Amino acid sequence: MKIESSCPLPVKPGMTVAQATEACYQSELGADTYVEEFEGWVDIEALEPGDPGRKIVCCVEDGICITVEMKYMELPITDTFYGVDLNCQPGEGWMTSLERVARALEDKGLEVVKRDSYVLLPDVFVAIEVGETIGWFDPAYWSREEFLEEAILA
Repeated sequence: MKIESSCPLPVKPGMTVAQATEACYQSELGADTYVEEFEGWVDIEALEPGDPGRKIVCCVEDGICITVEMKYMELPITDTFYGVDLNCQPGEGWMTSLERVARALEDKGLEVVKRDSYVLLPDVFVAIEVGETIGWFDPAYWSREEFLEEAILA
């Protein structure tokens, strides 16, 4: 899947849990001590043979999905973000992968903030953990400052 700034999945930040449930072929709303969490599986366009779709995890506040995170369950990852490969390359450690992805996104003109194991894109409210997950944050819920402080994915 060729991903750019907006969430290409059937479940998007800002959706209600009811809307997210309808968009998934399998889902579950759980709650932990700190936040409600919605998990589901969605179909994507052009599934490759054996591809089960994408697992999503959403943080829920007041019945609204304030984050939508797509987890990569199988490698290699075939998705790109603005044309940048999201895989950890053979022989690359996670820090080298993070630096490579961050540099490539900066070269495309995106503002990039590196924090811990994440590439944060505050202009589009996206967090990427290379080889693991990509998450979209609802800009109607999060301020830029909150996004930069809180953008750690499950």
